[in-house]
Amino acid sequence: MRLNELLNEKRSQAVMQYLSGLFPNMPEYVLRDLVYKNYKNDLKGAKEMVPNFGKLQWSKETLTITTDIFDEFTRKKLAARDGGSANPDQVPNDAERHDTQQKLIQTGPAKEPIILRASTDGYELIEGWHRTIQSLQQWPDGYKQTAWVGKWELTNL
Repeated sequence: MRLNELLNEKRSQAVMQYLSGLFPNMPEYVLRDLVYKNYKNDLKGAKEMVPNFGKLQWSKETLTITTDIFDEFTRKKLAARDGGSANPDQVPNDAERHDTQQKLIQTGPAKEPIILRASTDGYELIEGWHRTIQSLQQWPDGYKQTAWVGKWELTNL
């Protein structure tokens, strides 16, 4: 193993350990996909996520996904994306990512979980936008999807 690879691996392990301390309830998959991937070089930004994600209790669930299960915010964002043909938030490589997901779901819904946060009016989609948009295009009446769902502790409601 080259020195740079070894140093990067050690840094990655140290960052994940630090993030695990910030988000002790968060499963490793969610921590890696939601926090590490987006904030591995911005630990201040990761700290800013703690009030919104630090006290959530997580469970892995299989849900029937339809647009109706989502909160108003998510439904509006899904509608604005227009099945992947619009990119109002200027997501990098958006068309390519939609194309990739469209190809991957030809054999059925994605095996990789999406990440949701439960709210009083439905689920907020946190991660898995391209998968979800393309899957809703393929199965507009609904499909089964594995999801990591974060819910507030009863004391935080």
